[in-house]
Amino acid sequence: MLTFREMEMNDLEDVIRLEEESFSTPWSANSLFTFFIRSDTFFCAALEDGKLVGYAGLTLVPPEGDLVNIAVDEACQGRGIGRGLLDFLLSEGEKRGITDVFLEVRISNIHARRLYDAAGFKFLAVRKDYYTDPDEDALLMKREGGK
Repeated sequence: MLTFREMEMNDLEDVIRLEEESFSTPWSANSLFTFFIRSDTFFCAALEDGKLVGYAGLTLVPPEGDLVNIAVDEACQGRGIGRGLLDFLLSEGEKRGITDVFLEVRISNIHARRLYDAAGFKFLAVRKDYYTDPDEDALLMKREGGK
């Protein structure tokens, strides 16, 4: 059974593992911990039968938010977990006064771009050389007013 909830401190070890498996330049354990304990962030977790299989984070500067990360265990991808995390994150953001959400995504990340398009995010600009390892431009996208 798949459930979504606010991330808890005891999730951090699994989130660090997932971060390292998902990104070419993962956040350090210290960076994740620091982000997690800040009062201006919200992190959520996806659990399948009690096992953490994904997480997502949002910085909160009402009325705006910035989606900072979303990751799903590779073995669980393609089953709607990413969309569930995104929907849960956006809903919780709205409860905290967030109406507009921004994000950056690698141009080559077609799966994530489809997810964000389907969730109502619109292209704003290209951020040149935003990513490293490998070097790549990012698309800046925005979702306005819960649309």
